[in-house]
Amino acid sequence: MSTARHSPARSIAAHAVLATYTIIALFPVFVIVINAFKSRKAIFRTPLELPNAETFSLVGFETVLKQGDFLLYFQNSFVVTVVSLFMVLLFGAMAAFALAEYRFKGNSLMGLYLALGIMIPIRLGTVAILQMMAASGLVNTLTSLILSTRHRVCRWPYSSCRSSCGRSPMT
Repeated sequence: MSTARHSPARSIAAHAVLATYTIIALFPVFVIVINAFKSRKAIFRTPLELPNAETFSLVGFETVLKQGDFLLYFQNSFVVTVVSLFMVLLFGAMAAFALAEYRFKGNSLMGLYLALGIMIPIRLGTVAILQMMAASGLVNTLTSLILSTRHRVCRWPYSSCRSSCGRSPMT
């Protein structure tokens, strides 16, 4: 096995660029976290200052837990995520296996159909999805959210088949 040799200056420069990007990307998260533990006045007065004894406050967390229905929202998000993930993995794995292993007359056409799903923006189908959910009586239900989430990631089986099987189902 051969090892690639890079100059130390090139390695240092690459790490400097990556470290700079990491700092820039994480700075907003840092600001949100430090301001979560301050009162509203302290946030507007000194947004980048760490909380101290006079600015420390948990009023934001109290408001979310008392006025907002946080636990219900968290439960809904958890249910939608777990069920959608299960559906995507189940149907995606089955579709990827079938398209990769079995040769049938419509195999190329099915692969093309899935490839077109990757190319067409999901926003084009949003109105149709809403109309289908309304016609089914599923508006404002977790079922509609799960089904629409599954629809948004329906392009996944094709890409997973190519990456895991090492070949395209269209060939």
